[in-house]
Formats: sequence, structure tokens, C-alpha cells
Amino acid sequence: MPLIIKEKDVEWQESKDKVLIVVPLSSRVDVKPSVLITSKYLKVSSPPYLWECFLFGSVDPERSFVRITGDNVSFELQKSVDEMWNALSHSQAGYETYRKEQREAAFEENQNRLQKSLESNLERKQTVHRESIRRQMELEELDRQIIEREKMLENQKAAEEIRRKKEQLKANMIAQK
Repeated sequence: MPLIIKEKDVEWQESKDKVLIVVPLSSRVDVKPSVLITSKYLKVSSPPYLWECFLFGSVDPERSFVRITGDNVSFELQKSVDEMWNALSHSQAGYETYRKEQREAAFEENQNRLQKSLESNLERKQTVHRESIRRQMELEELDRQIIEREKMLENQKAAEEIRRKKEQLKANMIAQK
């Protein structure tokens, strides 16, 4: 059974556009805390400790970040709407049904964000792969052009050499007559 970190143990402050939260942890050194940030839910799990927060308002997880130190986890959350909350947690956070619904919504939101990130990474990888193939083809085309130019120069030199030898033979034959 995890030890729940109470909201009264958590320090937080807000401005119109940001929320700063510091969650104290006195966890083992060998256990790295796992952190989840979604638009309305935060979770820190560092066995045996657990902290979760059902936020009063919505935040932008893409523009928010977390710092993990040896004795705490600090969040800097960017609010979706510039307004004062005056409370960290939603007023319904005391009800288990609300918490269950919000957890499910948060995990689904996180799954969707991870899926989009995976698709974006895959698309970027494919784009890089296509670009590298295109560049390789350009290099091969340049190599082919260089080889063709060298062949043409060699052919011209050989033709010039043959023409010169023919003229020399002609001159020798005329000189012998």
C-alpha cells in the first residue's frame, strides 16, 4: 500500500499564467520517480510514496515541465487560460467517482499524446530516410556524370591520338614516295 503525500505537505504558488508546485519526496536513491502530466491531472510515484493532483483548471502539458531532485519533484505548469485558480485541486477531487473518471481521462489523454508522438517520430524518421535516399541518388547521378565525362574525354583523347597517328602515317607515306 503506497504512502499518500497529502496536499498540505505540497508547496504551490500561482500567477495568472503559471502554477509552481513542489512535492516533497524522501524516497530511496535507487528509485527514480515516475511522473505523469496531463491537462488536468498530475501524478508522482516514487515507491513507497504516491502523490496525485486533480487540478482546479487546465494546463498545457507540452509547455509545462518537471524537475526531479533527490528530495522533491518541482512542476512548472503553463495554464491553458490566464486566470487565478485560488485552489490547487478541483473541488470534486474528494469524491472517488470523480477521481476515477479523471484518472481514466488522464491516462487516455496520455496514451493519445504518446501515440501522436510515436507517429510524429515515425513520420520524421521516414522523411529523413526519404531525404537520405534522395541525396544518395543525387550523389550516384553525379558519380555517373563524372564517369561519363571521363569516358568522353578518354574517347576524345583516343580519337585525337588515332587522327594524329593517321596524319603521321600519311606524312610518312608521302615522304617515302
